[in-house]
Amino acid sequence: MPASIQLLSANQIDINRWNACVLNSNNGLIYSQTSMLNSLADNWHGLVIDNYTSVLPIPWRKKWGFRYAYVPAFMQQLGFTGTLDESLIYTALPHIYKFLSLGDFQFNFNNTAVTNTIPGVRCRINQIIDLHRSYPDIFQEFSNDAKRNIHQSEKYQFTIQNTWRDDIWDCFLGEMKIRYSPKSQDIFHFKQVCSLYFESNECHIRWIENDKKDLIAAWVGLQDSRRIYNLLNVTTAEGRKKSANYFLFNSLLKEWCEKPLIFDCEGSELPGVQSFYKNWGAVTEPYFQFRLNRLPFPLHLFKG
Repeated sequence: MPASIQLLSANQIDINRWNACVLNSNNGLIYSQTSMLNSLADNWHGLVIDNYTSVLPIPWRKKWGFRYAYVPAFMQQLGFTGTLDESLIYTALPHIYKFLSLGDFQFNFNNTAVTNTIPGVRCRINQIIDLHRSYPDIFQEFSNDAKRNIHQSEKYQFTIQNTWRDDIWDCFLGEMKIRYSPKSQDIFHFKQVCSLYFESNECHIRWIENDKKDLIAAWVGLQDSRRIYNLLNVTTAEGRKKSANYFLFNSLLKEWCEKPLIFDCEGSELPGVQSFYKNWGAVTEPYFQFRLNRLPFPLHLFKG
């Protein structure tokens, strides 16, 4: 029997049933929770499949009179959550194409079936660390470079703080100069999300300061029942000189080792960032990117 599929606006979604699907599915990631979507996406619709057996969020914007899908900042992987096979994708695609003709989609690590059903899908790099193990077992996977930097950082006798600190967000904006870095509005919305999750102990903040109380390294992550998500990390010039970020990450892995969790590094296509996470023994867990463009000429030249 063909799958029952509805395309619903955010305010038509049954929040409890949607979130239950995300929570109870092996491929349910925090990005697909309605609180994240409502806070970080400009607008979003959702495909609801077989009475919330599977769901697919579609963040979108509008320009020049037409909608296009996009990937909001701090939301690395969305895609199908729940039961998925190739026939379901074939059934779902016409609903997506009817709703919009352009956009970027990033399907989660479990959506391997999209590589066989959607032309032009490519793999993107994410990296993860298994936290189920003891710290000595995790430490064995560290590179010599990581061990050397940890040793270097220990002479400064850093201590990790875990309280809320407002200037973390400003520090991140000041230090991030690469193309496609989150903008100030993205940081503002992410800060609101973190405030919400902080109240339920699902947002973790760790930071290091120097003897003048200046922030030199900081990390912000969110947690669900399966993963800790590495969502914001910043190090100042002084922090880099003192290997503060190595001290910070080593402390994080010590804190959460032997927990039934995955440390989701969030990976990167940047070689330097990939190398940093490999230093901790992170392994690759790819996800999948697809750019839809069914616009007629010359509109197909539009970039969202």
